[in-house]
Amino acid sequence: MAHASRFPAVRRWPLVLTAVALGFALAVVPSPRRSAAADTLPTVQFKSVAPSVIEGPAGTTTRLKFRVHLSSPAPVTVTYATSDGTALAPGDYKAKTGSLTISGGHMSRVFSVLVKGDNVPEPDETIVVTLTSAVGATLGPRTQTLGTIINDDGPVLGRVMAWGNNTSGQTTVPVDAQSGVTAIVAGSNFSLALKDGRVIAWGSNDSGQTTVPVDAQSGVTAIPAGGNFSLALKDGRVIAWGENHQGQTTVPVDAQSGVTAIAAGEFHSLALKEGGVIAWGYNSYGEITVPVDAQSGVTAIAAGAVHSLALKDGRVIAWGSDDSGQTTVPVDAQSGVTDIAARGNFSLALKS
Repeated sequence: MAHASRFPAVRRWPLVLTAVALGFALAVVPSPRRSAAADTLPTVQFKSVAPSVIEGPAGTTTRLKFRVHLSSPAPVTVTYATSDGTALAPGDYKAKTGSLTISGGHMSRVFSVLVKGDNVPEPDETIVVTLTSAVGATLGPRTQTLGTIINDDGPVLGRVMAWGNNTSGQTTVPVDAQSGVTAIVAGSNFSLALKDGRVIAWGSNDSGQTTVPVDAQSGVTAIPAGGNFSLALKDGRVIAWGENHQGQTTVPVDAQSGVTAIAAGEFHSLALKEGGVIAWGYNSYGEITVPVDAQSGVTAIAAGAVHSLALKDGRVIAWGSDDSGQTTVPVDAQSGVTDIAARGNFSLALKS
């Protein structure tokens, strides 16, 4: 005859036997259990194809549509937020945060972001959208995507292109310099661009040469770049910033009005005022010792590393270092010249 057990029912756990090296012992530990709900939750993420939309003219709006996708149907709520890529809110699009619910039995749903049209030729622009949290699902790997606003205003004009050595970021052109630029210049390891009368600068800033002062952010008409310093011409006066070890950015009073042209060498600066050359900064080679012949009637100026040039009555005047023959003006450059340039230890002249 069967007898009921005298012992109470014991819950049966899967066993993990662990030897503990303290004398000798065996411990009986329940194995961890995974949540059944965690095993069955779907993942939610963006579709792999990023959306795009044509921008449209000024005064109109369009919508970038983003599709959120589930790995299996389930009732899920997900939150999202936009942030600037190369497109900037609120000018290019309307920033948005929100939540999206996908009802049971469905695999995806779409939300949209308002895009504002304009008539400005510019590069295609991007908006970043991120899934920030989910209820009823786990976030998948594609929680962030880009939406592209396609330019439809014609070719982009005034775009800076750069290549070569980029150790200081001097060839990484900022978005702001990819349209509308009217002048460019290169320094030792930095770059300048002029757009709508304001200076844009990028690259090395070890001497403050790319920290554009407020005064150079409007009304500027010319921008030379020296070794580790920058110049700008505004309303007839010279603005200077960056390295000043040789006084190259200490603008003399005489160059603070009536200036019509400026140039920058490695460590010295030049300005043209009423036909005469004004010079300041480094002078170990006589590069700022302006000859009498260059103190009137000059129409253009240029600066090399440690030498200077002036154009007068179609002929080139040169002074400063001549270690490479850069200030020994050839006979052919003493008449009929229409433009001049200098860099490092050499000089150029354009003759009609």
